[in-house]
Amino acid sequence: MRAEVGLLTRNVVFRGDQEISRNKEFGAHIMLHSRGDESLVGKIENIEMYDVGQAYQLGRYPVHFHIYGTVHKSYVYGNSIYRSYNRAVTFHAIDYLRV
Repeated sequence: MRAEVGLLTRNVVFRGDQEISRNKEFGAHIMLHSRGDESLVGKIENIEMYDVGQAYQLGRYPVHFHIYGTVHKSYVYGNSIYRSYNRAVTFHAIDYLRV
């Protein structure tokens, strides 16, 4: 016997408020920034994100690495991002980020 198998859920869910986010397109967001000296490490892996990002707001993306510099130890991997109001993963002035 065979069957299709799929991962239907994640253990960690990151989301905005269901009522406010949908009505105002104003969801949750993750922003990481540092002095650019690898003093901060961001590892965002295998989480579900929805009702995220903020429409018409510069810099309010679901996942945002901002002026972070060299990031050999940081990554964004295996996530599920949907119902986003502003892009998905954004990075500015970043080197070596694995997405």
